Amino acid sequence: MQTGADVQGAPRRMRPPPVVRSLPPHQLPLLLSADASLYPSPLTLSTLSSWVATCPDFALQYTLPQNIRKSQGSDVDQDEVVGVCIVLPVLAQHWNELISGRLKEWDVGPEMLWRPVSGSPAPDGIGLHVWHIERFGGWDGKAWGKFGLLALRDIQRVLDKFGIGSQGSALVKGYSALAVTEDGRRLFMDQLQWKQEPAYDGQWVLKDARTQRTWIVEKSDYSGKTVEENILIQGNCTMLVQRHGSQLRHK
Repeated sequence: MQTGADVQGAPRRMRPPPVVRSLPPHQLPLLLSADASLYPSPLTLSTLSSWVATCPDFALQYTLPQNIRKSQGSDVDQDEVVGVCIVLPVLAQHWNELISGRLKEWDVGPEMLWRPVSGSPAPDGIGLHVWHIERFGGWDGKAWGKFGLLALRDIQRVLDKFGIGSQGSALVKGYSALAVTEDGRRLFMDQLQWKQEPAYDGQWVLKDARTQRTWIVEKSDYSGKTVEENILIQGNCTMLVQRHGSQLRHK
């Protein structure tokens, strides 16, 4: 199937965009496993499931339905997931504890989250914490743009749906993410211009080169073990924050 200009110079046909849906529960074990491979936290499937059950509108899945795939020349008889995004609308008091490192992601309980219901009163304030954002191989950046920016704009639309975005910056205290990968830092720091939280040094993911075991330590507690002791730094975990304002800013 011709995806660009054809040999006669016909203009490029835009690919239909993915369909945005609530993330189905059966996807959660796979996401938890993928997250744990980079960030070996004690987060359980039960806790992750409670987050999504509490605020399902903030757990998004981007899918190419079977009919769209067939129209693009695919012979695969199933939908294709091309991206996911899970954001936690954390009540302001708990969000401040989270970004300062006093509260860990895996200790966030469903009672600490805003449960959005159409027509319900708005909370006194929330912070939006990105737990997981990932595009997969089927994402077409040339046709659809940068996945991270699009997904976070869709989160903004969720806020608008429940009347948060339209009420100004007072209710949304800020956005945050614990960036573990270079891709995450590029998105949040370079594109969205979030800053490292000054009140929190962050964490290291360490790896024992002999046993391959990985674990998380607070940077403030790290003893500085060296390569000679077969302890390697596997990951640099940085709390990135954009404070105030209900509108996302980006370059």
